[in-house]
Amino acid sequence: MRKNNSLSIRLIAFFISLLINALGNVFTIYSNLGSSIWTTAAVNLNDIFKGPLSIYILAFGIFNIIVNQILIGHLDYIRALGEFAYTLLFSYLIDFFPDYLLNLD
Repeated sequence: MRKNNSLSIRLIAFFISLLINALGNVFTIYSNLGSSIWTTAAVNLNDIFKGPLSIYILAFGIFNIIVNQILIGHLDYIRALGEFAYTLLFSYLIDFFPDYLLNLD
């Protein structure tokens, strides 16, 4: 039996899950149904300071990366880079989806 665990399959699954996750968070944020603690905190900071929501989500993500590195007790560059890539793409998509969906006719 052939294994389907190649890097390309993993990357495709990663990006599909990232898109679904970001889109679901956008729906919960903009419908005021609630979301995760970090996303809700970012929305509240956005309401107070009037900046792009993606900046606050990215800031919470970077804080999370730092805390994770402290908790594992050593510097894991691969893990930190993966977490940063996810956070960067996720925060971008949180701002992209509302603009894209509002411009659909």
